[in-house]
Amino acid sequence: MLEDYDRKNLFRTLENSCHRTDLDFIKKARTEFYCNTSGSCALSLLVVGKISWFYILDDKLVFINVGDSRAILSKNKGKELQICTYDHKPQFFSEMKRILTKGG
Repeated sequence: MLEDYDRKNLFRTLENSCHRTDLDFIKKARTEFYCNTSGSCALSLLVVGKISWFYILDDKLVFINVGDSRAILSKNKGKELQICTYDHKPQFFSEMKRILTKGG
């Protein structure tokens, strides 16, 4: 899906890839499984920069989640946790607003 990679706008490239994957999944569910209510969920991590075997050096992690997927980063040998994504659930006001704004 990253064949349309845009070095100047990584966010748009990732967003478009996730959207196209979701549309492909829905199309396949409708044509092969005759199901009109399916959706998808996914969790991806993009590491930008150099990486060693044990840690990331001076660079960034980009988490991408769709649907009921959650990323939590463990730091300091599990003594600290950092929530990296939020759930896309329609009962959350911000998510309901996003869904309705896009015609869902």
